[in-house]
Amino acid sequence: MSGAPAREAELAAAVAMLGEWAQAETLAAVCEMTERDARAALARMHDAGTLPPGMPTAPADDGLRALAIAAIPAASAALMRQRIAGQLHARGASAEEIAAHLLQAPGQEMARNVRTLREAAGVHRRSGEIDMASACLQRALREPPQARELPGLVIELAETEL
Repeated sequence: MSGAPAREAELAAAVAMLGEWAQAETLAAVCEMTERDARAALARMHDAGTLPPGMPTAPADDGLRALAIAAIPAASAALMRQRIAGQLHARGASAEEIAAHLLQAPGQEMARNVRTLREAAGVHRRSGEIDMASACLQRALREPPQARELPGLVIELAETEL
């Protein structure tokens, strides 16, 4: 695998971002590499003690996760968050899990993302997490939504923030 240290840094960041969803197939798609290369890099990372043996999952320590993510450029991390959101959607993750990544990614003009963010906002609003609901709706505005959805989204955000 060419550029192995940089690719392994990306893989480590993806593992940190994905948490329980960090399986070789998903990691390969997120890092835009073959599954074979992802498995080989994970094996090297396990051998080096970077990841716990037997599991390609995020380190339990929040500080270690933050370090892994900080090791790649912010723009790369944001684009990775977009790919993660797509992979999580394809694998049936909850709207809240997907929205957690979309909140840290640039807009893509995807109607699916607007729906997901609105759905996550509803879940957060019902559970009393008004700040998270508001953040999801504000991010949905930056996607941006289709013109016909904009008035309803603005009203939803206003009602959430009142």
